[in-house]
Amino acid sequence: MYDVIVALKRDIAPKNFDNYLILAEGPIEQIRRLRAEIDEYLGIKEAVARAEEDAIDLATFEERENEPTRPFSLAESSQPRSGDR
Repeated sequence: MYDVIVALKRDIAPKNFDNYLILAEGPIEQIRRLRAEIDEYLGIKEAVARAEEDAIDLATFEERENEPTRPFSLAESSQPRSGDR
């Protein structure tokens, strides 16, 4: 399929790029379908999703670890101060 696309690009694209796009559409779609089937068979989508979740978890953990510690301020408290009643 890749060879077909290369041949179309070499032979058709210089003469009429619009025709190249039309003719290459079929082989490109077939490649996408085959790759999706291969990815599904190998479980790549699940592995990628799991890796993305792990990366997010790690990033949020590192952000929490790197947060500067600061003393608790009464202004940050949700309770009203004694004069605010």
